[in-house]
Amino acid sequence: MSVTMLIFYATEGSLLQTKLCLLTQQHRIELKTIWVNKFAAAMVRMGPIGVVTGQAGEIRVNCRVINSKNA
Repeated sequence: MSVTMLIFYATEGSLLQTKLCLLTQQHRIELKTIWVNKFAAAMVRMGPIGVVTGQAGEIRVNCRVINSKNA
């Protein structure tokens, strides 16, 4: 291993020791956990929604609005 790599690893290691870095990493982990939990709950809520296919389904022009029958 080169001296440059040793210095790099030593510097990275010292960054992880700082309180601010640790708090930042903990915050990111918490945010990810919150997002994953909310996503999972949304998928469970969407489970009962029936998927409409074939002639009964439609490709929406605007995903938030049901297409008009006259279009």
